[in-house]
Amino acid sequence: MNTFKRYSTTAYNSQNLSITSVIALSEPERYVPEPEDYSTIFAKLLVLGPDSDANDTTMTEAFIFQTGWYLRLLQDEYRDDIYSALSYLRSFFMVPIQFTVTAWQFANATLTAEDPGLSLYALPPDLEAIASPGRSIYRTVARYPATVYVFMTIVGVLFSGWVSLFLIVVLKPVWFPRTSHFFEVDACSKAGYPPSRVERPVLDYSSALRASGLANAKSGTIVRAAQGMVIRAVEIDGSAPGNEFMLLAAAGDSDTLAHFNGLSAGTLY
Repeated sequence: MNTFKRYSTTAYNSQNLSITSVIALSEPERYVPEPEDYSTIFAKLLVLGPDSDANDTTMTEAFIFQTGWYLRLLQDEYRDDIYSALSYLRSFFMVPIQFTVTAWQFANATLTAEDPGLSLYALPPDLEAIASPGRSIYRTVARYPATVYVFMTIVGVLFSGWVSLFLIVVLKPVWFPRTSHFFEVDACSKAGYPPSRVERPVLDYSSALRASGLANAKSGTIVRAAQGMVIRAVEIDGSAPGNEFMLLAAAGDSDTLAHFNGLSAGTLY
């Protein structure tokens, strides 16, 4: 088994102690484990000692049974699988190293907290480290300078476009449809007469309202425009039998309306 160790500056997450980044990684240094250490670990795991209690007996017997069942399963049912047993064997040599370091650090921290002068389970110098708290902030780093310039150009163009649209909306006098207290005037002044080839003798109601400046008028404007005017509605016969339509006439005095009275042979409203 070839083992080695390396040193680095490592950042951990204080919430779950997971490694977030590793920098300044040193060159690997070979480490030769002592066989006696493995003998001590395996004996503790597989052999019951004189001071073993019921929990130790249960754990040891369960581990031996589980290992034997796993090896018998590979031998009897999965003979073509030549890698699982090898991976299992590697774990026997790798896991003790990983967990021994953790157990060593835990034992040293626990005993040192109780007795600072105690040298039992003292850590070697290469396992001591200086820890300092910090706060991590994610940031975007460009690998090439051209990326920064392209990003700035795109953002500048988009920002200029949005500013231009905003200024157009704010500065351009856009007239929004108004509403007054006179629904008939609002609806008809904003509507158009249906296209027709027939020439009409008088101006239609919608066109007349727009010509009078009441296309988008307020209530006060409509009231002032209607003051002093006489408005009459009459029914006029159409060009075909049974074809009749309404005529709305408005004038400043009754003499002008006399012309509209002569157009109607029907009922005066």
